Amino acid sequence: MRLPTLVPLELRRFTGTPKFEVHGETWRTFNDSAAWPENHRYVGTPSQAIDDAWNELIGCRYISLSEEEAADTWGARHANYRDEGLGGYTAGLDVFHTLHCVNALRKSLYPDFYPETRLHGTVHLEHCIDVLRQEVQCYGSTTLIPSQYFPAIEQNYIDSDQQHVCRSFTTLREWTNRRRIHGDLYVKRNTSGIDETTLQRAIKYNLDSNGELCS
Repeated sequence: MRLPTLVPLELRRFTGTPKFEVHGETWRTFNDSAAWPENHRYVGTPSQAIDDAWNELIGCRYISLSEEEAADTWGARHANYRDEGLGGYTAGLDVFHTLHCVNALRKSLYPDFYPETRLHGTVHLEHCIDVLRQEVQCYGSTTLIPSQYFPAIEQNYIDSDQQHVCRSFTTLREWTNRRRIHGDLYVKRNTSGIDETTLQRAIKYNLDSNGELCS
């Protein structure tokens, strides 16, 4: 199976801890000269720039799997996961699903800008919260997060801008891009047995924000 089995580790210092000034201002640091993906803003008042940043981060997160890859991954259960619309098998690395959930929670802060849909309402958000809880528990980061004293609030506040050991996200993003249509690792789908109406409906549903079919 052509999954990214050897993902490099790297040291990353997190960013975003709030700072408190004596005159009452609260702010967060941002470095637009940092290497991607830390050179974009992912939170704040909704804007096209923020949406574009998230799309670059997690867009086209699904890939096409071969019959052999599906069987190797899920064993006898793999038949349950056949894509009845596009053919073959559709899946994605969990890191991108988790980021999708973070983005869904971001959007929920601005319901006027991002209204609920049939598939993305309260049940979806509760699913995302529970997935994020389990992800955090699963990976169990042991990086020590200190607190420091801020005279402005007369108490200690955490400083989460600490160095972490991380899997290389750019490696995972690049590998997923290579599995896209026209990528050198793309797996052609088996559409035999799928009528044209069903196929076209599935294609329309699976277009990304740029109107492109990714997998």
